[in-house]
Amino acid sequence: MAAKAPADQEEEEEVCRGVVEFLRRRHSSFWTRMTAMEASGMMGDLGTLLPLTLAMAEKGSIRPGAALLWTGVFNVIGAYQWDLPMPVQPMKTIAATAITEGLSEGAVAAAGIFTGGAVALLGLTGVIEIVNRVVPRSVVSGIQLGLGLRMVGVGVAYVGARWTALDGPFLGGAAALAGAAAAQDLPVALLIVLVGAAVAAGQWLATNDAARYAPYALGVAPRQPTSSDWAAGILRAGLPQLPLTTLNSVISVCALSERLFPDREKATRRSVSTSVGAMNLIGCFFGAMPSCHGAGGLSGQYKFGARGGAAIFMFGFLKIAIVLALGETNLRNAIAAFPRSLLGALLALAGAELARAGAKADGAETATLATAGVTIGLSNTGAGAAVGLLVAYSELLCEKLKARRSPTTREIPMHEPISCSC
Repeated sequence: MAAKAPADQEEEEEVCRGVVEFLRRRHSSFWTRMTAMEASGMMGDLGTLLPLTLAMAEKGSIRPGAALLWTGVFNVIGAYQWDLPMPVQPMKTIAATAITEGLSEGAVAAAGIFTGGAVALLGLTGVIEIVNRVVPRSVVSGIQLGLGLRMVGVGVAYVGARWTALDGPFLGGAAALAGAAAAQDLPVALLIVLVGAAVAAGQWLATNDAARYAPYALGVAPRQPTSSDWAAGILRAGLPQLPLTTLNSVISVCALSERLFPDREKATRRSVSTSVGAMNLIGCFFGAMPSCHGAGGLSGQYKFGARGGAAIFMFGFLKIAIVLALGETNLRNAIAAFPRSLLGALLALAGAELARAGAKADGAETATLATAGVTIGLSNTGAGAAVGLLVAYSELLCEKLKARRSPTTREIPMHEPISCSC
């Protein structure tokens, strides 16, 4: 083998030094920003993460230890990549299908691999930018508004109506009021989770034999989906998930991150889509649950104090440590013991923050309201986006027809507010 030219070797060494220096600076910045508020912010996504993880585990669709281990790994990688509180969430349509229809582990893995591969292809080929140009900003805001209000509704359902139970409306209501009224420098989510962890630990210790404690026992063996798994996973879960991931987990989350952090380096649509692809193309073969970066998780973590990658850096290592310490069975019992009313309060507050962001951006536009209304009414983000696109382009067509009748009228770009009287 021919030796490398000195110039090529020096270039490689320079690249390596640049990467090492980048990681060193990022790592150093995390340690200086490990505050109580960042720790509080990292809890903002638990209202979605824990209930879906537990429900899928109860159906035999995932192993909770392996699933949370991988989300922790992806959290740490994301922290270095963007230095934003970018969440790692379960893909909700795949999760809902697995919970309601009892998909096997292989089918869930196949659904995640298919969706991740498709989204990565959109990013690597640049097609995601075409999708972004085609989808008006008002529709993206409508997705955020509708999804946020749906999260509020699900959170209220978690709280329930068992007025005499400890884990009920009084506990959940108190947590929600505390979260809504707390000062911005109070780590309220961290306090809520600590209360919930104390309750869960008490129940877990009271109902589980210490002899069953089995740390490090994780279901991370390679998955080999069968042909029937591929068919069921792609047709029943992967295809319905693809529009939601493209719109909410790439386009919407990038738009939201620009609004929340206008002075930061952007999380580009290409980088987010390729990240979603890598998480699922690699992780789902080894027990990861299908995962994405959702706007709801970002808004929740921001709501509770996260302002950078330090939050998810801590969160990732915390997940890894807990999973390794408890193992599969004990982790499942611990999640099941966590008060659902507190998860509901966290989810409702995160949803309210996401809905506020969507309404603040384009809340008065017809396309925004149409998208949100259908998203809520049908519990289907894809249907909401389709209706929103129809309304937005109908308004644009009306405006173009008006402009033809009035030659002096300026043509209005797609992303500006549009009114139509025809």
